Amino acid sequence: MVTIFYERAFTNELLGGAPHPPERLHRSFLWVVSPNSLNTYQLPKKSEIDKSAINLFCLISQNSSKPPSATNKENPCADIKNLRIDKAAEELSKLVLAPVKDKLAKKRLVIVADGALQYIPFAALADLNYSPAQHSQSSTNSKNSPPKQKDNSCTNTGSIRICQDNDSPQNKFNYQPLFINHEIVNLPSASTIAIQRQELATRSSAGKKTFNLDYPADLIVLSACETGLGKEIQGEGLVGLTRGLMYAGAERLVVSLWQVDDQGTAEFMQEFYIQMLHSGKPANEALRATQLKMWLSEKWRNPNYWAAFTFLGEWR
Repeated sequence: MVTIFYERAFTNELLGGAPHPPERLHRSFLWVVSPNSLNTYQLPKKSEIDKSAINLFCLISQNSSKPPSATNKENPCADIKNLRIDKAAEELSKLVLAPVKDKLAKKRLVIVADGALQYIPFAALADLNYSPAQHSQSSTNSKNSPPKQKDNSCTNTGSIRICQDNDSPQNKFNYQPLFINHEIVNLPSASTIAIQRQELATRSSAGKKTFNLDYPADLIVLSACETGLGKEIQGEGLVGLTRGLMYAGAERLVVSLWQVDDQGTAEFMQEFYIQMLHSGKPANEALRATQLKMWLSEKWRNPNYWAAFTFLGEWR
């Protein structure tokens, strides 16, 4: 198992100290913790990572949900650079995983993210250890095939082109998602939970009903739209229903990161519960097995269907 922490530099004023120099506020760091090692890496600037993360989120959600870190923009998806999910996933992976790609093997990855990475499904990021060379022949054959008629099943949503035809370029995914070789578990910052518990202990219950619950559930599945999103607060991360339920005592959560497709969600949840109740797998393994089955299905291969759902909490 490898635990990966992403952290932005933030002002010391949050901790009662003197502010950092401006150049330090834009740095990002990657901390990798394994049973016998602790390594730290400096990543590209926060703005570069956030831009790439928003690009991927806009594409993979099909512009159905607004990135929590870009609420000040009317249409944060208007100026995205990459228009293909596989290319956007590879770009973000290179920004945040490249320094440690040789250390990951096929281990479980426990992600503690910050900033825009908090609402990115790491399961859909590109596996940088995968080589697409074996698929080059099929790509060559497709180039030599007769040209298809114009695809009339595409629509434009903002600057994003959404196509129903599986043969459309937008629905070709020439990459291997990270979850193929890794089980992905997400955790909110432990320090954030501790700080919130201390702060909320003296607050009235008005407006904080979820945080005041005593709800030690083993597993909560929230398959409706955007149940894993919330308001991003500097120094605290995403604060929303997920954070409230974990504060209230829930050990495990499965939540969604955008406005999910009705038919795709029905297919996903049916398989998810089959994996848990019939095959006896724990929730985190059942989620991965469901994602794998949908990825291998031509109909459900688009990450919009299976990457929306993410697992948070205790995996053991």
